[in-house]
Amino acid sequence: MDVIPGRLRWAPGQFDQSGAVQALNLCGKVPGNDSDGRYKVHHYADSATGLAFGPLGLAQILRFCHNLGDLLEKSENGPVVLATPAGNLHARTNAAVLLGAYLILGCEKTVDELQAMLPSEASLSFECSWTKSPGSDRQSPVMKVLHCWQAWEVARANCWVDPQCLKDGFSVDFACSSWERLVRTYDASWIIPGAVMVCADPMTTVCDPNPETFQTLWPEDSITLDDEWALGWSPMSPCSSRGVSKASNAQGSRMASKGSL
Repeated sequence: MDVIPGRLRWAPGQFDQSGAVQALNLCGKVPGNDSDGRYKVHHYADSATGLAFGPLGLAQILRFCHNLGDLLEKSENGPVVLATPAGNLHARTNAAVLLGAYLILGCEKTVDELQAMLPSEASLSFECSWTKSPGSDRQSPVMKVLHCWQAWEVARANCWVDPQCLKDGFSVDFACSSWERLVRTYDASWIIPGAVMVCADPMTTVCDPNPETFQTLWPEDSITLDDEWALGWSPMSPCSSRGVSKASNAQGSRMASKGSL
C-alpha cells in the first residue's frame, strides 16, 4: 500500500520482499540493529513485562522518524518499502505506531486521514502492562494503535515536539539522550513538557541498587550542568531550536571550562 505515493509503501508481513526495510530496525541511533526495536521497560528485566510488547518508547519513535526521513531523502531507486516479518503481529502493531508518528510529524497527516488509509492498523491493540498469563485472568487489551496516533497529533498541535527537529541528527540525539537520562536516573518522564510529569515513588528509586539512579531524595547544594539538561528538558520542546541552542551553548561552556576552546 502506498502511504506516500511514489515514495513510501507499507507492506506489513512482507519483510521477505526484495529490498524491503524492516521497520523496527530503524529505531536506533544507527539503523539496522534488531535489538533497537525491542520493547523494554527501564529498571525492569524483560521477564517482568509479561505479555506486554509495546508501544515503543519516545527515543525509539523519534529515532525511527529521523531515520525514515533520512532514508526517503536518500532513496534513488523507487519507493521505500517498509515491512514487518511475516506472521509477527506484535511487530506489525509496533511498526504501525511508528509509521503513524512519522506521517503525523513529518507529513502533517491527521489521525482521521490515517484511520481512513490504515483502518486495520488503527484497530490493532496492545496487551496491558504486566499481564502475566494468557489465561482467564488476562485483562482485555485497552490501548490501540489509534490512541498512540492521537497522542502524537496532540503533541504536534501543542508544540510539545517540533517536527523540524526530526530532520537534524543532533537535535534527535539531544532529545533522546535527555529523555533517556531522565528515565534512567529518576525513573520519570514528562507527559506534558513543563507541566505534567509521571515518575515512580522517589524513595523506591533512591533505594534502587542500580548505580544509575539518583542516591539522595533532596538535591545537593549545587546542580550540575548535566542535571540541568535532564531536568531542563522542559518546558522547551524536546526537539526545538531553543533546545538545540541550549545544548550547544552548554556543551561549549563545558569545553571552555576544560580549556578546550
